[in-house]
Amino acid sequence: MTLEEAKDLIVKNYDKYFNKTVYFPANGDTLIIKAIDVTKDDNGDYDATCYTEDANEEDANFENGIFAHRSLTDVIENSKLL
Repeated sequence: MTLEEAKDLIVKNYDKYFNKTVYFPANGDTLIIKAIDVTKDDNGDYDATCYTEDANEEDANFENGIFAHRSLTDVIENSKLL
């Protein structure tokens, strides 16, 4: 994906997914999307990337920690908003 495509994808979906909880039925993950930004891989390809926290984490020290990265495309195609 180009830089412009990644930015456009974020603009179109930011309000729908930012700070929302999503559920992935395929593996049972429930995640809170804490940030969405453009990332660039080692090959120079861009992606719209969600930074997430595990919604089921009960460790108080984890509260502000980033748990994982997920492609926004993966979130759109494979998760359900809760």
